[in-house]
This record gives sequence, structure tokens and C-alpha cells, in this order.
Amino acid sequence: MRRSHKLTLIDWASANDALMQYFEGNKSKLSNHVDMSRTTITNFFNQKPVRESSFRKICFSLRLNW
Repeated sequence: MRRSHKLTLIDWASANDALMQYFEGNKSKLSNHVDMSRTTITNFFNQKPVRESSFRKICFSLRLNW
């Protein structure tokens, strides 16, 4: 069973668009909004694995289907 998720290249573009739209392109604002470390947010956008619960929470905040 997978316990972590990472973005695909196609989803990465959508996530970046959503970051611009909802958080002015500011990862620190997203980090504060989801109450996670900036490192977790950076890993998410660098397509590195993050915990499933964190992945879902970030996707929900960016209004993306996880």
C-alpha cells in the first residue's frame, strides 16, 4: 500500500496554475494556509513524495483532484 504520493508532470502544471490563482504564486502563503512546513510544500512542487494526508490537504487547498 502506498503511503506517499507525488505529482506527475501534467499535474505539476495544474498545481502551479492553482498556486498562482489562489495564493499569488507564493508557496509560503500556501504553507501557512495548510499549516505545513515550507519543505513539504517545496517537495510537493518538486514532484517528490509527500505523505498521503499532506498530499490530499495540499490538493484540496489548490482545488485539485488528488
